[in-house]
Amino acid sequence: MSENKAMESENSTVNQTMTPAAVDPVEVKNPNTYVGPKEVTQLITSENSQSSNGSKKPYPKSVFFIVGNEFCERFSYYGMRAILVLYLTDWLQFDKDVATVIYHSFVVLCYLMPIVGAILADGYLNKYRTILYLSLVYACGNIIMTFTSFPPPFWVGPVIGLVLIGVGTGGIKPCVSAFGGDQFSADQERQRSQFFSIFYFAINLGSFLSMIITPLIRESTSCFNSSCYPIAFGIPAILMIIALCLFFFGRNLYRIYPPTGSVVKNFFCCIGRALRNRCRSKSDSKEHWLDYADDHYDAEFIHDVRCVLKTFVLFIPLPVFWALFDQQGSRWTLQSIMLDREIGGFYIPPDQIQAINPILILLFIPIFEIVIYPILDKCRIPNRPLQRMVSGMTFAALAFVIAGCLQVKIDNSLYFAKPSGGESSVDFVNLSPCPLNVTSPWNTNEVLKSKMQTEKSIVESTNHTLLIFPTANDASCQLLDNAIQNVGLVSEKGYHIITARHRGRLASKLFEHPLERPSTGGSLVGLLFAGDFAAPPSRLVLTHVSSLKVYDYQCQDFDATPYELIPPGSYHVSFEYTGNSTSSIQLNDFECHDGAIYTLALYMPDETSRKPEIHQLLECPATSVSIWLQLPQYIIITVGEVLFAVTGLSFTYSQAPESMKSVVQAGWLLTTAFGNLIDVFVAGVVRLSNQAVEFFFFAILMGLTTVIFAVMAYFYKYVDEAYYELDSQTDDTQDLASSAAPVAVDPVRKDKENT
Repeated sequence: MSENKAMESENSTVNQTMTPAAVDPVEVKNPNTYVGPKEVTQLITSENSQSSNGSKKPYPKSVFFIVGNEFCERFSYYGMRAILVLYLTDWLQFDKDVATVIYHSFVVLCYLMPIVGAILADGYLNKYRTILYLSLVYACGNIIMTFTSFPPPFWVGPVIGLVLIGVGTGGIKPCVSAFGGDQFSADQERQRSQFFSIFYFAINLGSFLSMIITPLIRESTSCFNSSCYPIAFGIPAILMIIALCLFFFGRNLYRIYPPTGSVVKNFFCCIGRALRNRCRSKSDSKEHWLDYADDHYDAEFIHDVRCVLKTFVLFIPLPVFWALFDQQGSRWTLQSIMLDREIGGFYIPPDQIQAINPILILLFIPIFEIVIYPILDKCRIPNRPLQRMVSGMTFAALAFVIAGCLQVKIDNSLYFAKPSGGESSVDFVNLSPCPLNVTSPWNTNEVLKSKMQTEKSIVESTNHTLLIFPTANDASCQLLDNAIQNVGLVSEKGYHIITARHRGRLASKLFEHPLERPSTGGSLVGLLFAGDFAAPPSRLVLTHVSSLKVYDYQCQDFDATPYELIPPGSYHVSFEYTGNSTSSIQLNDFECHDGAIYTLALYMPDETSRKPEIHQLLECPATSVSIWLQLPQYIIITVGEVLFAVTGLSFTYSQAPESMKSVVQAGWLLTTAFGNLIDVFVAGVVRLSNQAVEFFFFAILMGLTTVIFAVMAYFYKYVDEAYYELDSQTDDTQDLASSAAPVAVDPVRKDKENT
């Protein structure tokens, strides 16, 4: 998932623009040393004279540490996030709704923390210290996620780890790109632009590689009878530690700005002061309610706040888009588990399908900029930013209609008769060489030949009396126990009643098998030893043809192994005697498929045979809907992302006053947080009847929101960006002599003017 890669790039542009052209940051050898206005003024004079002589400044070496840090951090974040939902459902055993709530709550935290990070960097610490301290928090979260993924599974540790990761990644999000831009002088505009291009590439490369590698490691490694999450989480943790070290090693090369006040903080303080003064005022003499803050803020700043609030009104419907978009990592990943993931003999991990989005976004952005948008501009459909955003929202709604239709197809293909409350599923399996007569409350005098089984029956969950006896009078077909069997069945369970040769005679035994498909893809396989296999000692070995992964089972006497999750694909099967000298016998290959549950019943065909045979019992059918059918919804929602997210960022940036661009970008990030809150509410509180209904609900919600936003866009009056640019240039000319702070200037407060 791209998580608005264009947004991160746009934030880089914002931070680049916010650096005053006339004032360069000072290169300091000690990161704890700050530069005052006098030194900055001296540096301006010396550097301007240097530039006038035509000398070219070297490319700052410090940015390579920053780019390396960003690549590793993005790899860590997206790698951890890619496997998060499956970890919650597979290892921690949360149901799909709870896992979805936890996932989106984590995303909410990631997009709320940039506000805090920006305030800390600009108002209290500085960018360097904010990144360093929060990266330490971030790395601790990754380490906790790694070590708490060891058994036994317990949810408290992972939740703490997710909170620390959310605080860390969200807090540094607005700081890293800006800190990179700070490393360049005012006359290094071209080099700075090259840096942001490299920075954007590092973001996409790190996220793409992590979405490919981390799910692959989770799928291909196994420990503790499950996917090896300690390794899968350990790699992102190592990358985050490397990111922290890279950033720290470059400390002597960085140029660092001192904190001079946060525009975001002043924005909210201005609103709060206006509301407080309005409530205390007995008269209504102000033109606008924000004017009640004029006792502390000047008219220009209040005007800028009004312009931003006008833009924020348009933001109200936008969270719905992110509510749909961010489900790629939750509901769409869970949907891919129910699909046939085999493509050309290879199996795609369900959490790896998300990598389609960053691939498509890198492909679509240049196509739209070079081909699509020029054509649309000529046709004038749609050629304005808000019109394109409406189109993007429409595509998102369409993607969820397709997802809902696909879910209906999946549900229909996965249906099979399962017992409900008070019922059990049961069948008879004859693995003896003798034909049997089977009588039960649901079968009457049914003759069951060798190597055959009855149809599964849904019966009442209670105690039942069964009569099983051989129809032949052969001495080898004598019963070990009484022909009358009493069995107790538990509600909503599946059972086999197996008859096989045991201790030289025939015996029957009840075996339970699962009915619920694996929640993380793959196949559930259990072994049933129908006969005497403990002496001489022996074992059954399954070897995955592609990965050569080995599953080894010690044979037992008339018993069964627990069911184990194994990757789908072809397996070589061998039976080995493990006494004084090991001898191996190759059996028929075994093929398992996604979503299926198999019982492999091992038995000897006759008394003298030393080569067993396998009778395969299918407890739950495999998925038959190809994962290729998920591709259209990914393509369509990525088209929607390009139209909505990239265009929206450009639009909000152009509509904001120069001093408020960082505030508008903060507001844009908050729409993602509120969108994920919608997901939390729907999955955790509403809990719709099935997944298809939920997909259609979001499609309808997006459709209604699109209509509302289209009406708002129709009446919106665009602000000419040139007005703000001219206004900014005028202010820069007036304030150049007195301004020495190398960040955006804080609003002028009246109490400071009086001082």
